[in-house]
Amino acid sequence: MLDAFGVRVAVLPPDEPTRGRWLGQWSRTLTEHDSRTAEAVVDARVTAPDADADRTDYTLASRVTLAALQQREGVRMSLHAAGVTDPHGGALALVAASGTGKTTAARVLGARLGYLSDETVSVGADLSVLAYPKPLSVVIDGDQPRHKSQHGPDELGLLVAPPEATLRGLVLLDRNADHATTGLELLPLDEALELVLPQVSFVTSFDAPLLELTRILQAGGGPWLLRYTEIADHVDDLAALMTAEPGQGESFRHHPGRAGAPEGPRGLFARVPWHDAVEVGDSVTVLVAGMSYRLQQLGASVWLTLAQPEDLDTLVAASVLRHGEHPDAPRIVQDAVDALVGSGLVVRL
Repeated sequence: MLDAFGVRVAVLPPDEPTRGRWLGQWSRTLTEHDSRTAEAVVDARVTAPDADADRTDYTLASRVTLAALQQREGVRMSLHAAGVTDPHGGALALVAASGTGKTTAARVLGARLGYLSDETVSVGADLSVLAYPKPLSVVIDGDQPRHKSQHGPDELGLLVAPPEATLRGLVLLDRNADHATTGLELLPLDEALELVLPQVSFVTSFDAPLLELTRILQAGGGPWLLRYTEIADHVDDLAALMTAEPGQGESFRHHPGRAGAPEGPRGLFARVPWHDAVEVGDSVTVLVAGMSYRLQQLGASVWLTLAQPEDLDTLVAASVLRHGEHPDAPRIVQDAVDALVGSGLVVRL
């Protein structure tokens, strides 16, 4: 039985040699719970005839992770991220797309900081973080990014994380050998939302996912961006984030979603039903039908004005009040409305 960020997963191996190998790779996730209490079961007793050990091991890691994610759908925010902790339980989530540096970061940082995961960081509404010290998935051949070997954290000598952790910062990783400058920098909240949303599992299963994610992004005074070529050059900077006094995050305004078809007199413009929205400065991030949209400046102003259906003259007047007079204001606002209609965010009744 494995414990994957609090989910009890029973695994049925194909044979004894494979079982022995998996016991070593998954040693830190083993739990003494009876298999009858499993919340999910991964039946791996049948494998592809031509599957080698590496592919079989990688497939197991993917299946265990998916099974656990499905159990926590809509309960805890699951980030595609590496996770590490300091000795006091302060945790960092290092967010990046698949194949762009998470495992390398976990391996390097885990030699000095507690290893939580190289793939998934599970965050609760109270910013609690649950460990998932799975085997690290190391790419064997750069031309085949999904061909990976599995190495347990004990095998790699990674430090053990404290049993309880709290998120103290979220860092977006940007690895590039051509960076002119490297290091940590604060990232605008609306930009971070746009970048992190694709790295969240089952985001639409939450009632207010953008609100929850905004709170996570601002943990420890973030969100942060790390531009780097070698993660080893930034271990001290990342470790310092977990003990630094949190700064004041950007202010934001939440616009809870609204269901149901818009109603109003014919000819007015109205928002389509939306799942969730967060306003930051002159920007609004809107989640509609599982897609996120980052509206800026005039587009954001028009969407905000449409809290109730309005006609074009009202939209022009509100935009002029917010952005100032312009001789072509009616045409410019009409173009903005047309763009929102074309994107499926606004309809004409």
